[in-house]
Amino acid sequence: MKFILKTNPKPGACPVKFCRRKSGCKKRLCDRHHHQQWRMKNPVRAAWINLRHHAAQRRKEFTLSYDEFVTFTSKNSYLDDKGNTRLALHLDRIDDTLGYTASNIQVLTCSENVIKENDRKKYVKYFQELEAASNCPF
Repeated sequence: MKFILKTNPKPGACPVKFCRRKSGCKKRLCDRHHHQQWRMKNPVRAAWINLRHHAAQRRKEFTLSYDEFVTFTSKNSYLDDKGNTRLALHLDRIDDTLGYTASNIQVLTCSENVIKENDRKKYVKYFQELEAASNCPF
């Protein structure tokens, strides 16, 4: 993705066409476009930072180093095929009780990941019903 720049941007304004934000004093682009440009130049680090951020939001342990992530993604086409379509790749934890470690991650398609989650929910529900039935006084 390349930014379409204005021909004569105003001083202190972002030069990206249709952007009305002010640029920083040291950089030419506004913060938003500067960050987008950085993500385009560093897709592996951006994906790792995004994964780490979402793990922290979900309060999951994240001990996967950047170097481990690079070697893992170089073995498969995760970064090329990731997304949210049915056949897009997801980074999945093998054991849901553990966090993101080098030995606990695998690549699944979105469909496989949804099937795995549905199977886990059925399994948990079955054992909750079984436990509730065993505690019945009658």
